[in-house]
Amino acid sequence: MLVVCIAAAVVALWRSPGLTTYQGKPLLAWALQYYSNDQRDRDAATVAFKAMGAKAVPALTEMLQAQDTPFRKRRWLWALKLPDRWRRPVLTRLGPPNAVTVQAAAAKALTALGPQARAAIPFLGQVLRRAEAEARMSAAEAMAR
Repeated sequence: MLVVCIAAAVVALWRSPGLTTYQGKPLLAWALQYYSNDQRDRDAATVAFKAMGAKAVPALTEMLQAQDTPFRKRRWLWALKLPDRWRRPVLTRLGPPNAVTVQAAAAKALTALGPQARAAIPFLGQVLRRAEAEARMSAAEAMAR
């Protein structure tokens, strides 16, 4: 399911205006790499985003608006109603909602662009008002830079 959601996001980005790939790699992959815990991955993604510059902003702002499918949301709601002993294994198997991760990764990637990402400020403000804590933290960090 995760692969399908990521593929859908890649297709959506492919149709979006502006830069959608860099060195043959989709912008979503670069954003997720920048969001990684691995310092070498973040360093490579930082170099890529610095090279892409403001051309990456339209696609990253589109990623800030990512939404999970109704089917995925229903599965999460169903899992939250399970008894405690079953809830944790089911939620672990489902994985986190994809939209939150995509939004947080896009916001983090915008921090690499610094002032070049100024056009994304209204979209970051929307994330601050409506997103999950993970995405809100990344959006706040991006706005601070």
